[in-house]
Amino acid sequence: MGTLALIRYAPEVTARAKQKVLRLYGNLRAGEQALLLFQIVLVGAILIHGIVSGRFLWQPFFVQTFFLVGYALTTEFCGRSDYPLSPFVRVAATWFIILQIYNSTSFLSFALNPFSADAGLYRIDQFLCGQTPGEWLAVVANVFWLNELLGFSYIYLVIFAYIWLGVASMRWPEPHRHRVYDALGITYAFGFLGYLLFPAKGPIATLHTQLPELIGSFFTWQASAVVDSHGGPHGALPSMHAAASVLLLLGTASYRPKRLLYLIPMVIVILWSTMQLRFHYVVDLLVGSLLAIGCYASTGYVRYRQRLSILR
Repeated sequence: MGTLALIRYAPEVTARAKQKVLRLYGNLRAGEQALLLFQIVLVGAILIHGIVSGRFLWQPFFVQTFFLVGYALTTEFCGRSDYPLSPFVRVAATWFIILQIYNSTSFLSFALNPFSADAGLYRIDQFLCGQTPGEWLAVVANVFWLNELLGFSYIYLVIFAYIWLGVASMRWPEPHRHRVYDALGITYAFGFLGYLLFPAKGPIATLHTQLPELIGSFFTWQASAVVDSHGGPHGALPSMHAAASVLLLLGTASYRPKRLLYLIPMVIVILWSTMQLRFHYVVDLLVGSLLAIGCYASTGYVRYRQRLSILR
């Protein structure tokens, strides 16, 4: 009798659960939805890897599932809450989950995918530029002050760019702020997907025996130490330094274009630092920049279609 009742009410229970999940998912913004979808893909990839290889990664599976559920519940609660700090908690949760996924992909990218994209990226750079940036910037590898400046820029200018984006966006109109953050979440979701599909460590790992040693001190080596603290070189394609920097320019250009006068030089230095310190190929920067532009344009188009449907 119990089995028959279970069979009878199973479709109804499934329908209710599906309705609740869709309602929860619908309360999230596009960037949050994209990050959640990537986390679901990541958990699914861990499951498939365990089934195929016979070596199940229990710890990453439970960690990613925990953060997946936690992020979904936090953002959904903040989305329907009138508490004054809810928008800040929502943004903080998004940044936290981005950092957590980045740290996880340092291991999972190469554990789930035996393929390495470094050789292909190296050939693309040779086709585009004749050499990798590390090779044609080798002439300034012994310039102490330049390496120190770029090491500082790689770490602290990027942090400043993120802080600037967070603080400045608080003064932007809410629709524009939401557009920028949606584009940011979607960009990072696609970027992390690129890490899984095309795992690469960058020139610093693959060409270190062919390139002269960088002459520097505290900031030069601190840049490498920061990368090592997040699991070592990984996630070359696409460059999220480039993607986030381009999003900063696009978001600012749409609302405060005069501030581009000092943001553009800062972004140029950030992009130069990724090449001089040998963390990225040129193609990484191109793909990261184009990804940011495409995601920003897509969020603008979606909002335009929404406004058009309201007018109709």
